[in-house]
Amino acid sequence: MKFEIAKIFLFLIPLILLAEPYNSPTIDGTISVSPDDWDSTELVVEDPNDDSYWGTTNDFHNIWLTWDANFLYLGLEFTVSDNAMIVYIETGISGGVSDFNSTRGYSGAYPRNITFPDSIGIDLMVADWNGATPSVFKISDSSSAEITSSCLSASGDSYQQEIAIPWNTIYPDAENIVLDGARLKIVGVIAGGDNYGACDAAPDNASVDGGEGPHLLDNLITIAVDSDSDGIPDYSGSAVSGTVSFDDTMFAEPPYPVAWVEAYIDGTSELFATANSSSDDGSYLLAGLQIDSTYDFIASANGFIPDTVRNYLISADENILNFTLEPYRGMIYGTISPSDFSTIIYATDETGEFIYGIGDTTEIGDGNYAITHLPDGNYTVVVEPQSADYVEQTIENIAVSQDEPVQLNIALERAGVIREVYDSVSDDYGPGWYLYPTDQVFVDGSFDIKYVKIRDLSDSYQFEIGVVYIPDSSVVWWSPFFPPMNLEKIDIYVNCHSGGSRVALPNRNANFAATDAWDFAISVDGWWKGILASNGQDIFSNYTQDISSANFTTDTTNNRIFITVPKDAFVDNLGQADTSNFEQWDFLVLMLGHDGDGVEGVRSVNAGTNNQWQFNGGEDGDVDPNIIDVVAMPGLDQFGNPKEPGRTQEQMLDY
Repeated sequence: MKFEIAKIFLFLIPLILLAEPYNSPTIDGTISVSPDDWDSTELVVEDPNDDSYWGTTNDFHNIWLTWDANFLYLGLEFTVSDNAMIVYIETGISGGVSDFNSTRGYSGAYPRNITFPDSIGIDLMVADWNGATPSVFKISDSSSAEITSSCLSASGDSYQQEIAIPWNTIYPDAENIVLDGARLKIVGVIAGGDNYGACDAAPDNASVDGGEGPHLLDNLITIAVDSDSDGIPDYSGSAVSGTVSFDDTMFAEPPYPVAWVEAYIDGTSELFATANSSSDDGSYLLAGLQIDSTYDFIASANGFIPDTVRNYLISADENILNFTLEPYRGMIYGTISPSDFSTIIYATDETGEFIYGIGDTTEIGDGNYAITHLPDGNYTVVVEPQSADYVEQTIENIAVSQDEPVQLNIALERAGVIREVYDSVSDDYGPGWYLYPTDQVFVDGSFDIKYVKIRDLSDSYQFEIGVVYIPDSSVVWWSPFFPPMNLEKIDIYVNCHSGGSRVALPNRNANFAATDAWDFAISVDGWWKGILASNGQDIFSNYTQDISSANFTTDTTNNRIFITVPKDAFVDNLGQADTSNFEQWDFLVLMLGHDGDGVEGVRSVNAGTNNQWQFNGGEDGDVDPNIIDVVAMPGLDQFGNPKEPGRTQEQMLDY
């Protein structure tokens, strides 16, 4: 046991003295007794689980409480069903509230028919409805101000909640950490809706009867936080203090990063105590250490190499340890486009659970960013555009080392996806047996479509085509008119009204069923782009070509091709296509190889297995389609039911 509880009855209010090593429980919504969570002696209110007037589904069970030099920690256990859980705390600051009924002058959050003796003024409140993540409020002058954003809070299973409230938020004007001689008075209730009473209190209060109230709460647990009146929360044993400084020009002036200083029992991995440093001056106080015992100390901060002091003997006198942290040098940098709004960007581990390094927020008009202070490892980069027109995206498997910064240029994804299809990976083999050309520029995955997304951009449609790998100029050194797209050629066939062509564009060697005849074809490669209207004809010379409307960009970092076509470009012999029935439009996306010397810019599929510049595995004539991958995107039928592709890629391309 780390400390003893002594109960003294003063004015019929229990007083608890907590002289213990500082403790910093993990705020995850799960209360457990363990070295890195709660100590069994920190259970300060243990209320029966079956004493509620509204039954066992609305019952306050337990209140846990502890602290360190930075936070007051609360652990709450209860049940609730369509009611409120509220914890009222008096911290000793003047201006608290003793009547929480809004018909009698209270204007803050969670008005209830709850009152307190005139000698008690509640100035801090934790509350939630129906077990949601708790909110924290400062109470003064008959109103409330929410401070949840300054706190840590979590809800777990079985109505367990944990909250960490900073001392400097509770006592912003204290000379040290808390008010000299600070005491807390605490009571928790399960209460009904606005201006209604309570069904249970912890500790028990005689006036609580499950009715509408008013209910006078005069039995509170009292916690002596600073029994020696030195303005520092009580602890037993001795303490280590000092500063954590940062050998980094980015933090030459405050505010400094918050570091955590941990004390481990000498020679073991058993954590004994922890404390956080101040962002104002880097100071810390790690208290509750046992005199004449030795500990290992580690100071850590996100983005910095830990500093360690081992085998340090704790004396009864002053113990001072100063730490200096060196930054990690790993960096991810680049540009984000577009840049006419700000974007938040940061790096997480592969699970997305922990943020590493120091992220960035781009300035409007300047899309440059840098994520710094990264240790070696693989990261997921999270991009959060501050515009509703773009979506949050993640970029995985970015390898970082201390030796060389990693450049990552990012093209933001537009919002408004109205259709998307994910394609099988490794099906870039046409009917099932095509092989890539043997030259080294034809990197595996260069013709393998991963997905297609269509976005409605108000006056245009955007097609995003994800590819397994799009080589950049370091791999393919050709000079296209529309760099960096070199190898690929994309066709998008659109069936949006009656009629259409049953023949694919030249040298594709493919035909369409009469029911799937295409009305428009969008085609792009590094040397040509355009949209063609079939005008209900199968003869290429009768097609209408528009080479100015379609535009596209290629993102080799994220392996995506963006093709944008104005809605008014979908016009043919029948007039303007009806975009109001877009959901019935059918799309077929083809991946081909581009060849500047090939017929219509198409790289052919030939017989054999050793062609350096042509695809292998086909025939030397025109019987085999020169198509490497296919994605079908059928719309809805006339009854509003989704249509399914009639055949697989392998069946469609089998000659």
